[in-house]
Formats: sequence, structure tokens, C-alpha cells
Amino acid sequence: MSNRRRVALIGGLTAAGILMAGGAAQAASPLIIGGSTVSNISSAPWAAQIRFNGGSSHCSGALIAAQWVLTAGHCAASDDYVLLGSVTKGQGTQISTDKQIKGNGEDILLLHLTKPYTTTYAKIGSPSDRPADKASVQAYGYGEVDSSGTPSNQLKTCTMVVKDNSASDDANAHVLQLTKGSGISAKGDSGGPAFYDGAIVGTDSRGSDTVKDYADITAYQSWIQQTIGK
Repeated sequence: MSNRRRVALIGGLTAAGILMAGGAAQAASPLIIGGSTVSNISSAPWAAQIRFNGGSSHCSGALIAAQWVLTAGHCAASDDYVLLGSVTKGQGTQISTDKQIKGNGEDILLLHLTKPYTTTYAKIGSPSDRPADKASVQAYGYGEVDSSGTPSNQLKTCTMVVKDNSASDDANAHVLQLTKGSGISAKGDSGGPAFYDGAIVGTDSRGSDTVKDYADITAYQSWIQQTIGK
């Protein structure tokens, strides 16, 4: 699993976000791969861009408290920083991080910011919020827009469909397996949230061109709340 972790260093792997080079079989318009763009940050005020490797690599994420960002575990780097408050990639308020806390074997990372950022924060889903199979979730990310690797310049969103809400990955961590709805996640969307009924139920971890594994955030709600002090 560790050899599939870093998008900027390992190209062409089929995993979500940083991991993933995949997407739909055909090229799509500049929107997630399918889906649509988010035109105003007021529609996703919690949206976070995680940058590292001198800013040349990125993940997606969500601000869940004034000084805490939720993203994927494989997005951890010694020089992680976060951009907030903009739907345009590479823009926003830049805040450095001073603490990185990974889940116990799960592809989950909590980044602590050096200063608070005030906005509307994303809600973490509880076990009762876990979507049933065939339910639609709303995914977000700043990743690529087609299978050719065209970079996005704006936050994107799409619906995805739950294939299996009780799956596990090869580290035996809980995941939601999602398939294409109005679109599908791609490289650079790693750590991006999937919402169901207004709460984050998953974060983009990895997958193939057709099935994506999202870390099942509902299974780790208690750990997340304890860690961030809520």
C-alpha cells in the first residue's frame, strides 16, 4: 500500500486523488471527470487544498474545525500547508501546519493549522449517517478533469454511487466503495470529502478507473472528535 501513496512521485497508478491516474474511459469536459464546477466558495466554505513538495503536489480536503483539516493519510508530507477560502486551485488563504495525525492504519490524516480560520466547517458523519448501498453521495475535489491528466483550475463536484458500504481495503480499514454517478474522482482528489445528508461520510483514498475506495469516516467519527477535541 505504501508504494502507491504519492501522486507526484508515482505516476500512472490507479488510485484516487494523489494515488490515482484514472478516471472515465473517455475524456470529459473540465469538471472532476464529469460532474460540475463549484462557482463560489459559499457553496463549499470548508473546501481545503493541501499542498506539499514545495507546492508542486496537492491533495483535496475539508476544514472540520477552526484549526483542523481532514484529508487522506497518504497526503502527509513534511512541508504540508493548506489553502482555504477559494474555489480556484492555487489561490486562497495560506496556512501552514504544525501537527499531522494519522488514523491507526486507515488512510485518514488530520492536519492541525498554525492559526484558526473562521468559516462554516464540514460536519463529520456518525455511524448512523453511513449511506446504504446504491445511495448517492456528493464528492468534491481539486483533481484532474479527464483521463488524459488535464489539471483542474477550480473545485469540482459530482455524485457517486455506493457500491459497497461495508468493504475494507488491503490494510483491513473500513472503506466505502463508490462508482460513477454524474462523475468520478481522479488524480488530485485524494482526501476530498464525500457528503451524505450534509455530513462527510468518506474521504477519497484510492481505487481503479471504475471503483473508488473512500475511507469510511463514519467508522472513525469518535476518534476524529477525540483528536480535535470536539
